[in-house]
Amino acid sequence: MYPENIKITNEIQHDFDSSKNNEKSSIQISASMLDYSDNLVNVLYPNDIIKFKIITSHDCYISILLIAADGEKSWLPIDNNYMRGGEARYFPDIPGAVLRVVDGFFGAEQVVIYAASNRSELPQQEEDSKYNSNDLKVITRKFELQKSNQNVTPGVFKITYTVMRR
Repeated sequence: MYPENIKITNEIQHDFDSSKNNEKSSIQISASMLDYSDNLVNVLYPNDIIKFKIITSHDCYISILLIAADGEKSWLPIDNNYMRGGEARYFPDIPGAVLRVVDGFFGAEQVVIYAASNRSELPQQEEDSKYNSNDLKVITRKFELQKSNQNVTPGVFKITYTVMRR
């Protein structure tokens, strides 16, 4: 079964694959999406509550880009984006905040996690907008060009999941 937004999903995957630098990132990112009971999930339904468990290989700063099924881009608000290497953190990390799936456009959605050794090296968080062809490539390319003076190259990780009708 294909998601309703298969065209944009394939475009995002192509952009992500072609935006990767040939050089291997020093900062490795491991991430998973969990439901409210800490179960690993990749299919969601309206009103589900989710969170992201993220572990990085180095001390770093992170930012999280969400691309909804309708192509709407937004940056997840983060209270403290500094992570210690090897320690697991959960996001959203704002006390009392939950990330809830809302009714609307159904299909594949993307989460892109960026990690860099300096906060200034993270991608610029622009206003919420629609995804355009090559957006990930442009964001990731700018991100990779901002190399750290500590010889630690930035890392990028992507999670894809599907929102279904009940």
